[in-house]
Amino acid sequence: MMHTAFAASVSVIAPIAPPEPMTRITAGRLAQRSLLVALLYTALGQAALAFPAFVSPTAMLWLPMGVAVAAWLRWGWAAPIGVALGSLGLLAHPAHSPALVLWLVAGDLVGAALCTALLKRTSFDRRLLRRDDTTLLLGMGATGALAGSFVAEWGA
Repeated sequence: MMHTAFAASVSVIAPIAPPEPMTRITAGRLAQRSLLVALLYTALGQAALAFPAFVSPTAMLWLPMGVAVAAWLRWGWAAPIGVALGSLGLLAHPAHSPALVLWLVAGDLVGAALCTALLKRTSFDRRLLRRDDTTLLLGMGATGALAGSFVAEWGA
């Protein structure tokens, strides 16, 4: 019974609104959200690439995946636009071929899309009130990251 009372008090303190339908979002709002996602994605990507890699030259912990999934769950189509822009900004380098950069961006998008789609098809609650929600988020996040890595490696 105590868990129910706690859950009720938490939902009153921090209600989470459902994602807005695309018809209600103006072009300016979409651009703002996409830019915010792009900036956060790039900043966290730079932080993830700064971690020392002991096994391979790739980042072992890809922090931007959390930004991509959270934004996609909350804002819908503003997220993939921001992820693509942030990923392009992060990965575009003179030493990388344009094809490699596009495959890496595609891998980021596929990973976030798969994680989001799997979470939407389960009993996942974005408020994270149950232990199962955290388990689903971690499991689906790992699945999405793995799928994105496969796409990026396949194209590279």
